[in-house]
Amino acid sequence: MTLVAIQHAAIDVQLAYATTQNFAGEVLYTTPEDQQARLHRHAADALFHAADRAAALGLRFLLLDAYRPQAVQRRLWEVRPDPEFVADPEIGSDHSRGTAVDLTLTRADGTVLDMGTDFDAALQ
Repeated sequence: MTLVAIQHAAIDVQLAYATTQNFAGEVLYTTPEDQQARLHRHAADALFHAADRAAALGLRFLLLDAYRPQAVQRRLWEVRPDPEFVADPEIGSDHSRGTAVDLTLTRADGTVLDMGTDFDAALQ
């Protein structure tokens, strides 16, 4: 699978699983490759198109997760083996296929818009 790096003027990247600010409470993206947001080319193109539309409204995307290595998916399943919240690694995850993102919206000044809950809120 070929993945492309997420680099766009209207997308800021703060991968939650590269920090302890996630429901597992641990750093899961430990290698430099893991710490770079990447997606399947078609997903990246769709994300870039959506970011352009958001930018036209004075908004930006804050990307919290994109491609997720299978080992990380397994660890998340170990922490919370509930298919309502985490994809079973034996079935696979859209994140592990590079076709899903977790994001929020910000104003141009970086202020995060209220989405009703924090990242991973239902899992904590």
